[in-house]
Amino acid sequence: MVGKDTKNHILQTAKGIILSKGYAAVGLNEILSTAGVPKGSFYHYFKSKEDFGVELLQSYLDEHKEFLKAILLDERVEPFERIMSLFDLYRAGHEEHQCQQLCLVAKLGSEVSDLSESMRAAQSKGIKRWLEVYECCIREGQEKGSINRNIDAAAAAALIYDLWQGASVRKQIDHSTEPLENAIAMIKRLLSPAW
Repeated sequence: MVGKDTKNHILQTAKGIILSKGYAAVGLNEILSTAGVPKGSFYHYFKSKEDFGVELLQSYLDEHKEFLKAILLDERVEPFERIMSLFDLYRAGHEEHQCQQLCLVAKLGSEVSDLSESMRAAQSKGIKRWLEVYECCIREGQEKGSINRNIDAAAAAALIYDLWQGASVRKQIDHSTEPLENAIAMIKRLLSPAW
């Protein structure tokens, strides 16, 4: 395993470990030994642990944006149904994984934003790109009449994301999917066409 494959392997290995333990609690030795990569190789790909953290977040944010686009921009499905199926998928994933945190941004958002300006900025930029995908789907739904035309698409996209993130944190605290189910009900109510 050389070059880009090794770098990606380190990032993918680290994602699972950091989702479980957080950023600060994980040392490079744990990541590299789990990945089966010598320590010297790490510094060939990353200047520092902070640089690694930025790349880890950017990689995750880019991967998840593609996931969002595949669902939310799928023209074969009505926009309202796309959004509701996305959150049903999220809820099912959390249920299957016994309420463990599955989102790297939710896991690291508050932890690293005070520690690293570059990691905070990477998250902020990536989330804005996610919100653009939500907004595009909402606007399309408004044009087609499947989503409430009386809401601002950009504001609704941000509200939905923020509501879900809050519910995701509560889910972890309460060890219950009830906050997720409540969030889905509110998203449905917000987006349903007003007749």
